[in-house]
Amino acid sequence: GQYIAVFDSVEKTAGTSVKRLLRRNYAAENFFDYDNGDPPNEKERGYGIQAVVEGTPPSDEFRDNRGRWLESHLGEIDLKCVYGHGLWQGRKPIDELLSGAGLPLRIATFFRDPVKRIISEYFYVCKHTE
Repeated sequence: GQYIAVFDSVEKTAGTSVKRLLRRNYAAENFFDYDNGDPPNEKERGYGIQAVVEGTPPSDEFRDNRGRWLESHLGEIDLKCVYGHGLWQGRKPIDELLSGAGLPLRIATFFRDPVKRIISEYFYVCKHTE
């Protein structure tokens, strides 16, 4: 059947690997990267529905209004997959944003031992902070 795959990434729990896997398996016109505009590197900038519709890279307006952009374009796009961090936070949770699509959601996330996750995040921040 038809559904929208949603992957809500928790920091330091294999999100980058999952994102790469999803991008290999979904065409740009079917993939919404909720984090796009703040990619880890330039190679990842501009992949996904928003880039197909808006051009690459997404505008500052898009980055500031991702949820509203997605909700307002649901009737125009063939959405099959959403990836991002904190999809249940913000003004409107992702399930409410996608309710207009009329498709069920298949939701996934990964969890990790909390102590190991915090240690990993600590070293990541130390490595990436000036």
